[in-house]
Amino acid sequence: MKQTFIGLLTALVILPGSVSGAEIYSVQVGIYQKIENAENQCQALRKIIEPAHLEALRVEKKGSNYAVRIGQFNEENPARQLLSRIKKAFPQAFLWKGEHKNAQIVRQYGPAPLREKKEPEFPESPLEIRRAILWGTVLESSPLTGNPLGLVPEKEITRVMVRVDKSEAVKGYLNFLQDKETEEIILYSETRRPFFIPAQRIRALVEYQGDKYKRFFWIKQAEPIKP
Repeated sequence: MKQTFIGLLTALVILPGSVSGAEIYSVQVGIYQKIENAENQCQALRKIIEPAHLEALRVEKKGSNYAVRIGQFNEENPARQLLSRIKKAFPQAFLWKGEHKNAQIVRQYGPAPLREKKEPEFPESPLEIRRAILWGTVLESSPLTGNPLGLVPEKEITRVMVRVDKSEAVKGYLNFLQDKETEEIILYSETRRPFFIPAQRIRALVEYQGDKYKRFFWIKQAEPIKP
């Protein structure tokens, strides 16, 4: 059944350059002011979404912003099937419809290459940790189903989208959030706070954890900001 679905999906996907001026359906996962943030979103998708569903993963210029989109379908139904899969990890994703000829593709991605199971020739870079304080506004909040972040053991995680209003350095760390002020970022929390609701302003201690394979922003402590 799975092979049949993948075959149907591949048949309906219009690869870049194979259409001209036709309306297509895609899944839009996010939109950013900086291309670097859009590229990071694409890399996160490549690690979480099944390779068979990453055809035509791309960054498109939209005015002064950069949109992250997946798929180029000539019918709505397969695009909606892809959307239902992606929304499990990225609830803000939605169905996008437009003309291929108007697309300004600035980055094109395929599935992430499989890593060979062998000892690396050189030691892998150690886990990098940074910390900063942010003041921001919650835009979206939702629990993650399954274990899309690959955490072991599996933990209950809340995904929070926040617009950063301002930030401050923590003693002993550089302020890695300084260049993200006024932008929207994705944070993760191991606690489902009751004040992680849209329009709520929060103050949070954020920790960046990452190596060359995975990078995440974690909320270590948080409190609501009263009006």
